[in-house]
Amino acid sequence: MANILKVTLVLLLIVFVSPFVWAEAAPDSTEYFAIFMNGQKVGHGLHQRMVEAGRVRTTEEMTLSFQRGQDGLVATMSETSIETVKGRPAGFESVIKMGAIAIESKGSLNAEGQMEVGISGVEQKRIIDLPPEALMSEGLRLLLQSKKLENGLKFDVKMFSPSMLKVIEAQIQVGETQPVDLLGRVVPLTEVATALKMKTGSLNSVSYVDKDFNPQKMISTVMGMNIELIACSREFALSANDVPDFVEHMVMASPAPIPNFSTAKSISYHLQPKGEEKLMIPSTDNQTVTSDGQGGLWLTVKPVRPSGKETFPYKGKDKAALEALKPTRFLQSDDDKIKELARQAIGEAKDASEAIKKIELFVHNYVDEKNLSVGYASAAEVAQSRQGDCTEHAVLCAALCRAVGIP
Repeated sequence: MANILKVTLVLLLIVFVSPFVWAEAAPDSTEYFAIFMNGQKVGHGLHQRMVEAGRVRTTEEMTLSFQRGQDGLVATMSETSIETVKGRPAGFESVIKMGAIAIESKGSLNAEGQMEVGISGVEQKRIIDLPPEALMSEGLRLLLQSKKLENGLKFDVKMFSPSMLKVIEAQIQVGETQPVDLLGRVVPLTEVATALKMKTGSLNSVSYVDKDFNPQKMISTVMGMNIELIACSREFALSANDVPDFVEHMVMASPAPIPNFSTAKSISYHLQPKGEEKLMIPSTDNQTVTSDGQGGLWLTVKPVRPSGKETFPYKGKDKAALEALKPTRFLQSDDDKIKELARQAIGEAKDASEAIKKIELFVHNYVDEKNLSVGYASAAEVAQSRQGDCTEHAVLCAALCRAVGIP
């Protein structure tokens, strides 16, 4: 659930910093939004733009409050784009905080036009190639100044997302001008649709903008939840929130009991969407997805079982496997505490499947305070705190595996 919450936050921020942000912004300005989820006020967002020493710093920040079972959680996400006054990327700063856990990353453009990224808890820097046409907030703002709000206008852009550390393609289409309700104030605004091309399909949002392309209302469906961001006063944005139960939006009761769940070789689910929405579920190493020919899907889930005895540490040349041995921002497999726990976990295991089973059992017993109060901890943090939910178990398992050479 914590991973879903983090993904939801990232997707919300991407929607928030879509191309329709403050085309005519003042040099130094701060604007506020109220964030609604399924009609309930769950948080606020702010946009801040500052020009300083030949650099433009554009900050987008979101804070949301959720209930997860019996536990409350405040999640904050901040993203700052650093660009030249001509709109060329120069760097960024990003912070994701859930509960007491904070993940920070910073980037700067090198002489080769690549973004060098440093991530908290990871010693090795990451290098990201940026195509010359990739834009960030100020570049998008300047692009919009050259456009006209004409019904039917359509164009493509490439956006670099600091939160996802990747370039995202987007298609923009301008629609009609119409009266729009802004918390009781009805004003004429122009509809602008944005389609972000993601791996699982398009992430669609609709913005209602004034004559200067400044957004007054944004609507999107993220993880099956209707999200609205509405421009408002600072006082209302920071006012008390409703605190909805996030978990209840993420689960669905089985229409029938599932017998022998723990011993089943596979389980198939027939999924049918409500209305005209399309289901986007990927096939992976433990689930396959096929169409039923009528808009629905058959989803078959089965446990991943080892193909046979495999030795470790891995000594092959497969690029994906070698990449899956490296430490990351959440899987600090080079951490001394992680390496110590990995040695304890595997004992005298001789093959990879035996070692993995031992690691899984070790982590189940090691995380002795199982609750939903942790937002999204890294493996090194779980190793110290010994608490968390499904995601904390998962990151610690993965890090222990990498520490002993199992991809």
